[in-house]
Amino acid sequence: ATPRMSGHRKERDHAVSKVEPGSKTDAAYARLRSEIERGELGAGASLSEHALVERLGLSRTPVRDALRRLIDDGLAVRDGSRGSVRVSTPSLAGVHDLFGFRAVLEGAAIHDLADALASGSVSSDPIAGLAEELRGLGEQAPSRERTDAFYDFAERFDRTIIDLTPNRLLAKAIADLRPRTVRLRGVAHHRPEREARSMAEHQAMLAALLAGDSEAAQLECVAHLRLTMEAIFAGLADPRQAHTLAF
Repeated sequence: ATPRMSGHRKERDHAVSKVEPGSKTDAAYARLRSEIERGELGAGASLSEHALVERLGLSRTPVRDALRRLIDDGLAVRDGSRGSVRVSTPSLAGVHDLFGFRAVLEGAAIHDLADALASGSVSSDPIAGLAEELRGLGEQAPSRERTDAFYDFAERFDRTIIDLTPNRLLAKAIADLRPRTVRLRGVAHHRPEREARSMAEHQAMLAALLAGDSEAAQLECVAHLRLTMEAIFAGLADPRQAHTLAF
């Protein structure tokens, strides 16, 4: 039997079907990417072109193009024997390589940004705004609402670093890795205490940036990424997370 679709999901499907032709591929891609990042489409889930055409109310061309973009992002893979597409399953080695690469790129970016903030060539207002927002989050009691707010904050923190980094090639390289990273956030925070620690790590990075201390900013960034990677690996000990990554 076909599962009943919630009213909220019906509204989202209807919204996708109403977009202008020129943006249909973008809309389908954004919708599917969001479902993968939020875990609504889990590792190994089928991305049947026919089923997606029906569900999204689109023609085959934008759906096919959206799937091609997901494959390019590493969020989906094509089954060589059958040609079907499914959500990719990150490996432990892949996560290790991803975070090692992020440490190189993001460490350099935050180092350069701290120097730019110290020289006054980049305004510190966006960083100060994030620091104030994070202080407010830290004063809240743990809750689902705070977790959702922190996820949103972390995404905007990363986006702000990308937007303000003086080296635009470096910024693009970091941005290109985002789709591979966001889907792992839930695993990284599988233990409640990790969320609080991650908030403290972001506070340390923001403080170093506002102080114009490039060395400290880089060290705090690299440490944060290492601890996040370790938290993801620790998540594999939790059976509820076992489906998320491949051994």
